[in-house]
Amino acid sequence: MPNKLLERLHTIGFLTDNLTHVSKQHTSGCDTYMGVCRVSEGLPYRRIDIKVYPRRFFSFATLHFTGSDHFNRSMRFFANKNGWNLSDRALTRVMRVNGLKVKQGESVICESEVDIFIALGLEYKEPTERNCFDIKFLDEDEANAKKGKSKSKSIDE
Repeated sequence: MPNKLLERLHTIGFLTDNLTHVSKQHTSGCDTYMGVCRVSEGLPYRRIDIKVYPRRFFSFATLHFTGSDHFNRSMRFFANKNGWNLSDRALTRVMRVNGLKVKQGESVICESEVDIFIALGLEYKEPTERNCFDIKFLDEDEANAKKGKSKSKSIDE
């Protein structure tokens, strides 16, 4: 994360305290800053997280941070129950071995959030519609049609 950005936010008084320090060692090119901010004097202090992701993680990060927390936990739970691991960085096939998740190949390339929903066999929901009670499962024909596949192929292909 550019230190100049954080310095500027401190200088103008928006950031008031650091809870973490930005390290030169980041995981997968992702950076996270956690601190305390205040929009203006007289308003309450708030906790703030600033996350910076490489472009390849954009669709996963966007999905991870939009919608209700219950919706997001439900999506990850559904993925897990169907042999996937869904995170803010990837959608990967996994299996359990002695209680541990073991990756089964490379992450699925998802250029958009729509691609993530399709890979999981779920109807796409706009961010404003992401409530845990609004999930609709696609039947196999619908999922294949959205993937551009023939009816004879399974959703896992």
